[in-house]
Amino acid sequence: MAKIVVYEDGYMDLIDRYAHLTKEHDIHVRHPTHHIEFERPERYRQHGFNPDNFKAFGNPKEDDADLYFLDGLRGLCFQFATELPKDKTFIYSDSREIEDEARKIGLNVVGYRRIEVIVKETLEKK
Repeated sequence: MAKIVVYEDGYMDLIDRYAHLTKEHDIHVRHPTHHIEFERPERYRQHGFNPDNFKAFGNPKEDDADLYFLDGLRGLCFQFATELPKDKTFIYSDSREIEDEARKIGLNVVGYRRIEVIVKETLEKK
């Protein structure tokens, strides 16, 4: 079981992208402070998430995880990504511009790859 930290600001993206990982991995969610979609993390339990693992964005260096997935967060992902281990951090954005910028500065991008494959490959490298 891996500890995976997800930086996300969208309810549906969180569920669509990561709920299937909750059965095999310890998923921790970082979200914007006072974001309406995350004010009641208990509602995520039905999708396999542990509400105790939800907290507002903070210092990324305080999170020790096997993998990190960051939504584009309207460009805020770059601020967090530079504070996290490069080989274990992946940008997962719907924005082509954010993905292009991430590649340009040498960050990993999920793109069209399946998250399960990324998790498996990254954990095998450990």
